[in-house]
Amino acid sequence: MRVPTHTAVLTDHGVVVLAVAVWLAASHPVAVPPAVGAAVAAIAFVLRRPWLLVVGAAVLASALAARAEEGLHRPDPRTVRAEVTLLSDPVDGLGGSVRADVRLGRRRVEAWAHGAAAGALRPRLAGERLVVDGRLRPPSPLVRGRLARRHVSARLDVREAHVYHLDPDGRATEFWNVHADPESYRDFFA
Repeated sequence: MRVPTHTAVLTDHGVVVLAVAVWLAASHPVAVPPAVGAAVAAIAFVLRRPWLLVVGAAVLASALAARAEEGLHRPDPRTVRAEVTLLSDPVDGLGGSVRADVRLGRRRVEAWAHGAAAGALRPRLAGERLVVDGRLRPPSPLVRGRLARRHVSARLDVREAHVYHLDPDGRATEFWNVHADPESYRDFFA
């Protein structure tokens, strides 16, 4: 009977190689089915081959990165009137504008508002819902990389915003237009 003298393990050096391989593969996505990477990694575990695990993990990372990039496809420009959920607190931009990340359907977009619409958006908080009128368009090439890191796939130029209350069932019970001066609604809330 032969006793193995060396067991196949992933050494400290191998872990570093694994991490670097996954990072490089995720940085250069290739559209392959993630199941291929998972199958190679599973075979590596069964056969106890650390180098095969590195290959499987790299293929899986590349496949998942490609899938994530597919989710950031640019929309066709169009006019929208839809409910959005604020994903971030609004922040002031240049010239009195206001910017916030919002969820529009299944898409994460960067909303920009100016004038009265900015005044309506400014006091809101993350998690609040609004109905907005505006123009959805792809981001400019200059900011596309910055927005992709935040998973933002489009820009929404808000022209008008409507705020509403939800009843316990989640239905809108009241609308009021905040396109006009938001200060005019102060007595309504008092």
